Amino acid sequence: MQFDLLRAFPYPVLRPSVDDYIDGDIQATVDFTQSDDGLTLTAHVSFALSVPEIVAEIEAGRAAYSVVFACRDTYFRKAVLSDVPTLLP
Repeated sequence: MQFDLLRAFPYPVLRPSVDDYIDGDIQATVDFTQSDDGLTLTAHVSFALSVPEIVAEIEAGRAAYSVVFACRDTYFRKAVLSDVPTLLP
């Protein structure tokens, strides 16, 4: 695990291209569903996490699964946190 105050996240994180946890992995699967009228987009997100220490922190309420939805064209940005590995609407 690496800790660097100059990083965007000054605490250990698990995400692609970061070597904080070199023996673990996280995978997010996202399925989008559009409403019939095309006005609503719903995201179904599920996580697969292989780091027991992080899973224990999530279960203890000291960490969370996180998804950030962002659109540069509309400046939309929303962060969603969850204590379960599946985010459903």
